[in-house]
Amino acid sequence: MPTRPYDVPGVWMRGNMHTHTTESDGRVTPQEAIDGFAAEGYDFLSLTDHERVTDPAPYDARGMTMLPGTEIAVGHVALGRPYHLVGIGLPGLPDFDSENAQAALDALASASQFTFIAHPSWSDVSFPDLLALEGADAVEVFNTGCHREMGRGVDEVPWDDCLARGHRLLAVAVDDCHWKVPDMYGGWVMVRATDRSADAVYEALRASRYYSSTGPVIEELEIDADRIHVRCSPVAEVFAVSPLPGHGATSWLTGQFGEPITECELPFEAGTSPVRVTLVDAAGNRAWTNPFWPDEIDL
Repeated sequence: MPTRPYDVPGVWMRGNMHTHTTESDGRVTPQEAIDGFAAEGYDFLSLTDHERVTDPAPYDARGMTMLPGTEIAVGHVALGRPYHLVGIGLPGLPDFDSENAQAALDALASASQFTFIAHPSWSDVSFPDLLALEGADAVEVFNTGCHREMGRGVDEVPWDDCLARGHRLLAVAVDDCHWKVPDMYGGWVMVRATDRSADAVYEALRASRYYSSTGPVIEELEIDADRIHVRCSPVAEVFAVSPLPGHGATSWLTGQFGEPITECELPFEAGTSPVRVTLVDAAGNRAWTNPFWPDEIDL
């Protein structure tokens, strides 16, 4: 049967999972950060201060679901910079060896509900560096802070390079806001959760029942062995992206261009696996699904 990853009972929740405050190197207090995201209509938020877990319990959540988190800098990549790793849903900072990236990730993953590798381009993390780490759930495909500060916030290529080599990483769009430039409210995840609890958000993240976005809304998605069907907010382009050479499909290839697209079906060559969907609206804002493996669909 076709895969419909979002066709499950529950609610859509918009969230940011990379945020800094005055508890580390951000310029706003935890409460000010919470107030800002709540005013923008977010449903959940994680405060991920460096090398610490900022307990959200003392603050007014303004109706949002709060997910305790942290960001740690560990080890060294080939060009000398450290990996930056984010853990979401952990009671406190675990002990970790800051010189050993894999051991640090293992410690973080064992304490967290969801982990991801932050801003590969900003950290000079190449795909061999990514391949060297095992056990992260995801990698950042978009980082607002890195995009707006230095133009290195989009990380589709290293993600695809990993997928092409069998490394099954999901992706997340985040802000990584430090509040020094307008680096907030630019990238988020849309999670299909069974309810609004933190546990439901964690479960949906681990099950890949979410997509990442800087603007476009995905309303319906269906993946079959040789086609993708998508309904969405008006966009200019839809891509079925595969990291395999010469594979994939686009709305241009099917003759769907020139007018706003709200529904699109993209056929692709049977055996194309993995494949993911990217949407681009008229302003250049993007949305990304997680990868799917159509050759594993039980027809």
